[in-house]
Amino acid sequence: MNPSKVIGSAARLGVLIWPALVATGAIEDPDWSASALELQQDAIHGGGQARAGHGAACDVHSRSMSSAGASMEGIGQKFIDAFNRRDADDLVALADQDIEFHPTTLVGRGKVYHGHDGLRRWVEELGTSQIKHQIRVREVRALDERRLLILSEVLLDGEFVSPSATVARLTDKGRIAEAHAYLTDEHMLMHIGVVPKRSADPA
Repeated sequence: MNPSKVIGSAARLGVLIWPALVATGAIEDPDWSASALELQQDAIHGGGQARAGHGAACDVHSRSMSSAGASMEGIGQKFIDAFNRRDADDLVALADQDIEFHPTTLVGRGKVYHGHDGLRRWVEELGTSQIKHQIRVREVRALDERRLLILSEVLLDGEFVSPSATVARLTDKGRIAEAHAYLTDEHMLMHIGVVPKRSADPA
């Protein structure tokens, strides 16, 4: 990644990539840091619940995670597709009625939007914004049975602007109950503890 290209593209947008700067320690945002800490705690408590047991028990868990991953991939892709269309109805259809959504600071007046009405209000703000960006999905991955990670890129006029990512938590019915979006990459999210490191990644 060419840092000067990212900075130059962000300048074209006339926005500050706030979460990425928070993550690097350049600035402080208690609200955003608190959100990261909350997700870090979720990662600690949500991961490794099925470490005990071997043989058949491990096989069942692996099959369950594989199935969950396939389902989550569809949910993640549908969420981004609906965003790119600015389709409030499809976003609402994917979300729990009590969803708590934390978008990036790229577009939108609020730091968090609650419920279906909040999602619709966010889409309205997207529609009135001069920034008509799109999201390109690179990967959707299950973090555990209830949480998924969407790794993506922000595009403006078809050109790369910034890495982006979304961590979402699902209900037992497969609806999105909570989602946090970030203008940063997976490495930074692992570094600050928002998502767990992969087993092959260095400590």
